[in-house]
Amino acid sequence: MDVRKLDGTAVLESVRILEQAAPEDWAAPTPCADWNLRELVAHMAGQHRGFAAAAAGGGADLSVWRPAELGDDPVRTYRAAADEVLEAFAQPGVLTREFALPEISTTITFPAPVAIGFHFLDHVVHGWDVARAIGLEPRPDDDVAEAALVFALRVPDDERRHGPDAQFRPALTPARGAGTLDLALAALGRTPDWTAPADREQGARDITAAPTHRETSMLADLRTHVARRLGLPQEEVFDGRPLSAVLVASPDAINSIDLLDAFAGALADTGVDDDVELPTMTLDHTAEDVVTALGKQLATTTS
Repeated sequence: MDVRKLDGTAVLESVRILEQAAPEDWAAPTPCADWNLRELVAHMAGQHRGFAAAAAGGGADLSVWRPAELGDDPVRTYRAAADEVLEAFAQPGVLTREFALPEISTTITFPAPVAIGFHFLDHVVHGWDVARAIGLEPRPDDDVAEAALVFALRVPDDERRHGPDAQFRPALTPARGAGTLDLALAALGRTPDWTAPADREQGARDITAAPTHRETSMLADLRTHVARRLGLPQEEVFDGRPLSAVLVASPDAINSIDLLDAFAGALADTGVDDDVELPTMTLDHTAEDVVTALGKQLATTTS
């Protein structure tokens, strides 16, 4: 396992995700309940700088771990901090060093591969936090997700997770058939199907408004194909339960990406994939919410 390569992949992915944040997203809530997006990114950038200092032998100074001042261009500031830590980890001989990580322990130091593993896991999880905060579904490479799970399972699930300053919360029981990343998230106390509070939904994200035209036969076909692709009777998919419950019941879908694929495939099966686009949906929505939003689009294109 090349921990530096994995860490670099995770850090650069967090940059890519953050570059998609809109101006209104910076005050958005995140899965880190105490932080909005700007506060979370300030923490992440501060951690990059702290680990860079630790790689150079200066990690014992608590001041280097302070949250970063993001200024007027938070993405640029974050990208610079990411470049700083990746450059620090790439230095010759770094893997033979001991890192002082005072936020974890003030009495011992950590071998570089272990310390870089901490950084890797932290930014896989925080990259997911950022993605969920801005309404994206992160898709890490398989090797990244698998390594994150290995590291996550090494984190003790003990009383230290119950304190107000705990880095991770007590582990949760994962959903049946959970994907690798979801297993890692649950092991660290994250709720894999976390979504922003409903009052954050706005504009194109409002997929629950009533349709303006009567339901067409195409929507009936769409329901049939969605249920078939999920391997469930139609009445179990469209009975008003949230998509999170549909995901648990489905024998053919193991994560939210599979749900998206089921709807996208059903659109193609119905022959309307060129006429409409899938609305933004969360696991708190119902399948009927999605069909209603698609019905509004179809009404517009066929009127």
